Amino acid sequence: MPLLAIYSRDRLLFPDKVLTHTEDIQRHLTDFGVAVRTLPAPRLAESAAIEDYLALLGAEPELAGLPYAEIFHHAAPPAYAEQSDADAQSVHQHPQQTARWLLKGGGGFCLFVPDYLYYLECNPGDLLLLPAAMPHAFLPRVGQPGSVLRLAATAEDLTSMDSQNCSLAGFQPLD
Repeated sequence: MPLLAIYSRDRLLFPDKVLTHTEDIQRHLTDFGVAVRTLPAPRLAESAAIEDYLALLGAEPELAGLPYAEIFHHAAPPAYAEQSDADAQSVHQHPQQTARWLLKGGGGFCLFVPDYLYYLECNPGDLLLLPAAMPHAFLPRVGQPGSVLRLAATAEDLTSMDSQNCSLAGFQPLD
């Protein structure tokens, strides 16, 4: 089950609130147009084609308009290392709605909303739908390199734009 830690954007060392109940997490994220669901973790070989993953998602109505997909592999620091904001991808956004399905590994999606950073801890099978222009970044869990299936309406919709007013500098996720 995911965990949602809510940080004030001017105090990124300790969260203001931590939610662990799925209903509470969904309610908070819905306010910003974000949806999260947990699907069965995909059980496909490493060499599986994108079409194999899309077939597993075929019955998901929220994804009907997102036929373009690519798999993004995230490196992770070794298990003995400490988590750091330097391990995250750069904070970015996309011009249209996108979706993310965590295929393997673990980590957190950092979502930037007015005045807050929402850190959503995810595990394989977690599906996240992001609205257009939502600044975000993925922070892989220490010792767990991962793969994420990224979905969009077109290839251009997955082109990321830097988010100038968002930073993970000094961010320390919960252990």
